Parts: sequence; C-alpha cells; structure tokens
Amino acid sequence: MYERQLRRWVEANSDRVNDKDAGGCTPLVAAVLKFKSAPLSMWLLDEKCADVNATTAYGNTALHYADSLDILTASLDRGADPTMADHEGRILFMGHAASGLVDTVAHLLQDQRVHATVDVQGRDGETALHHACTGFVAEAAAIKVHLLLQAGADSLVTDKYGLTPLTWTREVRPFTAHHFRPLGRGLGRQ
Repeated sequence: MYERQLRRWVEANSDRVNDKDAGGCTPLVAAVLKFKSAPLSMWLLDEKCADVNATTAYGNTALHYADSLDILTASLDRGADPTMADHEGRILFMGHAASGLVDTVAHLLQDQRVHATVDVQGRDGETALHHACTGFVAEAAAIKVHLLLQAGADSLVTDKYGLTPLTWTREVRPFTAHHFRPLGRGLGRQ
C-alpha cells in the first residue's frame, strides 16, 4: 500500500486506525517502517489518535522502527513506552545502540525517559552497551560506546552467558576491540 493510499484508507476508516494488516502492522507502524514518513506519522498520532504502543506480530511498536528524530520525539511525547520489549526482549534503546545513527543515540540519551533504560537487560541479559559494542560500523560503535559510558552505562553487566559488553566485542567483532582502548574508564577487568 502506498502512502497516499494509506492516508485515504484511514480517512475512510477512522474507527479502524489501530487495525493491523496481514503483516501485523497498524497504519502508524506502516507509516514509520515502510514509508519513513514523519508527516504521515504525526497526522496519525495527532489527528487520528493512533495507538503509539500498538505492537506488531513480533512485539515491536512504531518506536522500535523509528529512525527519525522527529518521529522518535513525537512518539515519546505522545506516550510511547521506551521500555516495551519485542519478542526477543529488546527495548527501543538496544536497537538504536546497535544500528542507529550516532546522532540518534546522543539525542535519546538526552531524553530522561530513554536515559533511564540504559542498563535495562534483555531476555538474554544484554544491555544497550552490549549492542553498541557490536555495531555495524566500528568508528560509530566506538562513539556510541563512549556516549553510553559517559551516560553511566554499566560495563560490567554480564549477559546470560557471562559476557560483558567488551567481551562481546572481542568475541563477535575482534577487529573493533582496539577502538575501545582509548575510552579507558568503565571498561573494568575484562
């Protein structure tokens, strides 16, 4: 469904704004995930009263998929719960720490609603810092790790396998471990 078609469908079916399609997406999730459309998302939130915490079949909300600062902030301002976990036990900040942009992570750390989730552990015991350590781009991962440590992330938390964030780096992405040496403080005895 195209963005224009989605808007027309919602206009004609306002009472069904929180219905899910065959893929488990509400119109709001579709606006964020498929169209990356801040204007459409804002319209759904403000004028159509879309449920900002509606989940997909995988337990994700629109907030999990948002990569626009406008959508992230607007969703949080309208009651999106940053502690809602998907079926893997991952909360919003874990995904952004792993694959989000550095600017997004920095922005989210400034928001107290999200900052409070820095050390929340997922189903397997991992934190946002674990995910940041295995980020896709080594330099960006190092900056995100630094931001998380500055924000007070606990570098000694272990997952269910007994691995700390730095151990994840050594095990999963050994070629990025050297990026964390200059960070010093908070890396503990790993």
